[in-house]
Amino acid sequence: MRKRWLHLVALGLVVALAAMGCGKKAEPGGEATAGLAQSLTIGTTDKIISMDPVWAYDYFSSVVLFNCAETLVTYAPGASQVSGQLASSWTVGSDGKSYTFKLRSGAKFDDGTAADANAVKAALERVRRLNVEEGAGFLLFGEGQGIDKVEVVDPTTVTITLLAPDVTFVSKLAYTVGAIGNPKLYTDKQMTTECHGSGPYKIVSFKENDSLEFGVNTFYAGPDKPKTPKVLIKFFDKSSAMKLALENGEIDIAFRSFTPTEIENLKENTKVKLVVGKGAQTRYIVLLSSKPPFNDLKNRQAVAAAVDRKAITDTVFKGTAAPLNSMVAQGFDVYKDYFTSQYGAPNAAKAKDLLGGKKLTFDLWWTPTHYGDTEDEVAQVAKRSLEATGAFQVNLQSTEWPQYKTQWKNQQMQAFLLGWYPDYQDPDDYLAPFYSTLGAKSMGAFYSNASMDKMLGDELQQQDVAKRNALFDDIQKLAAQEAPYIPLWQNNITSIAASQPGVSGLLDTLDIAQIFRIWMLSKKK
Repeated sequence: MRKRWLHLVALGLVVALAAMGCGKKAEPGGEATAGLAQSLTIGTTDKIISMDPVWAYDYFSSVVLFNCAETLVTYAPGASQVSGQLASSWTVGSDGKSYTFKLRSGAKFDDGTAADANAVKAALERVRRLNVEEGAGFLLFGEGQGIDKVEVVDPTTVTITLLAPDVTFVSKLAYTVGAIGNPKLYTDKQMTTECHGSGPYKIVSFKENDSLEFGVNTFYAGPDKPKTPKVLIKFFDKSSAMKLALENGEIDIAFRSFTPTEIENLKENTKVKLVVGKGAQTRYIVLLSSKPPFNDLKNRQAVAAAVDRKAITDTVFKGTAAPLNSMVAQGFDVYKDYFTSQYGAPNAAKAKDLLGGKKLTFDLWWTPTHYGDTEDEVAQVAKRSLEATGAFQVNLQSTEWPQYKTQWKNQQMQAFLLGWYPDYQDPDDYLAPFYSTLGAKSMGAFYSNASMDKMLGDELQQQDVAKRNALFDDIQKLAAQEAPYIPLWQNNITSIAASQPGVSGLLDTLDIAQIFRIWMLSKKK
């Protein structure tokens, strides 16, 4: 689960009149426009973990939710500020804690039930009630922050009151944890394979690890009618098989993810179109800070000094990634590469000095399929570059994603590779989920620092942009000093798609919001 490339969104205490919906207007009905095909097939190597807003916290599960359900607000293509989706407008109270949303008239779920204020209240309170560790509920319901109460004013008006001011709150509502599901169907049981929302599509069928079919939600009353009535998503185990299917005309679009070598090959293929969007994904090493050897600050700092980011980006990604020297993504005005200024890039002598001349041995874990076919090579290059300093012995270990998640939550991995897709367009989302005491538990570092917690709490409530940016500077400086995470690279590779020549709409949806708007896609007959 985007970012701020233009600049930081400060949600001040103002009345915000938001435009309805997101994206370009499509033709009404759900019938294909004249000259456009009735169906579209999309290939991906990604996987769906859960379609339930409470549990969904991976990219492609979010793709499904964004297309079959609505959030109160969203990001229009290319936008850096939120606009309305299920909500048509909203006002913010003078205390910065109360938000009153006016809902779009006539919104309905895929069975014709009204998507009204009572449904909004039920959906958000369900997140509060369940708030599972593996989900994104912490975005809306944190310790001492987040939503205090949700009140129905009338069928089309709902007021949300926070425990404390949060300048990022409306942006957080744009993530799928804020998706509004049909309260008739969403009980306390996880909806792993179903989605019942008020979005432009509904799920017709789902075969795990094989395919998912979207059909038009005939009750959808918003402005973003699908340009293609039927969309089939096919899941591939390997990017090479997906590439071959594209070249053979078996799929219309291939999205997430090709290897860098495959991308180079597709650039030269005149029979397909390669579309490069804006990437917001960051990658990093997590160091378990609660147990040896990385409960020792100097051991963490030694890894920070020794890691060779450029070796990874040059060897593995061949120009589709850039070295990253902060957990904040490049493109934010507040980005500062304190890892370079504090440690060098890389600095073997400093690593050895921090270790007192001793060699540090540790296990570095990676997962084979979740991040695509390049992950094996990433792990190998990271191992070689660390060991080349003479300061480390790195033992590579791997396991598949479900076990991987279990192991990091149970503090069973000393160091491991992980990636981040931000949930809302603010630097806070590249910092708080990692460096807050609560967030660091879910991310596997189990890091805790009272000064860091205070600064993160302060920036969340700071309305003055200059003062907030100063806090971001201090947070990044301390983050580099403490080094529970080692940023590695930021790439576009997961925002690259390839298609048949007659496909339209891809470039408009591969933006920094990371919302893959399938309803915008079409192809010529």
